[in-house]
Amino acid sequence: MKKKSLKWIAVVSTFALTFNMTWTPGIAFAAEDENVAEDEYEDAEDDADLDEIPEISETKATLSSGKDLQLEIYGDYEEVTWSSNKTSVATVDEDGFVTAKNEGTATITAEVTYVVYNMDDADETDAADFAAESVNGDLTALADEDEDVDTDADETDADADADYDEEEEAQLVSITLTCKITVKPAISKSKVTVKAGKTATLKVLGTKDKVKWSSGNKKVATVKDGKITAVMKGTAVITAKVGSTKLTCTVTVK
Repeated sequence: MKKKSLKWIAVVSTFALTFNMTWTPGIAFAAEDENVAEDEYEDAEDDADLDEIPEISETKATLSSGKDLQLEIYGDYEEVTWSSNKTSVATVDEDGFVTAKNEGTATITAEVTYVVYNMDDADETDAADFAAESVNGDLTALADEDEDVDTDADETDADADADYDEEEEAQLVSITLTCKITVKPAISKSKVTVKAGKTATLKVLGTKDKVKWSSGNKKVATVKDGKITAVMKGTAVITAKVGSTKLTCTVTVK
């Protein structure tokens, strides 16, 4: 069989290895396998660097007193511990469920523990060293015409796979995630239906400040300290003012 001349050029990291030799059909796969092995090694390094950092679903929120909010942690994690720095304003349970209490601000904190996988000393130098050894092994096998080249190439590939097993080290990392909760006062009811001559009571929740009450239509309904008196059929808007906050309730008298 006629042999053809072939120049093998293998670029490994920052240097090139050039080797002149003859080629025999059936053994050319060796150089290609080296490239595949190197690609797999680089993929393993990339995967190790793509650890997902957990995130909190909300970093700030405004709630009316009595309302609630479910906070969640996105991403993979081992454990999360929830806490509130001001439980008189907002509380949070072990599952991240927030309940607004009184007017003010509170910081909800999530202490999150998650796992990070780091390649053990898997840097560019290791990749270059491995690739150089792999190429040298393949070319040595190719150069020896008296040996069973196919078998040697298979053994080289097996060694390459073994050397390329990523050495991962699991490490627990703890991070602190927070959500700022602003709680505003709320009125106990936004709509009320009352018969003429009857009464109903409204309350402002989540504040200790003085509340100023007023009726938009005193012919239909009056209000004093949150107590509504229905006068005649119609509708009236009752307003509760707390500082600069205005809360309203629509009263329908039948």
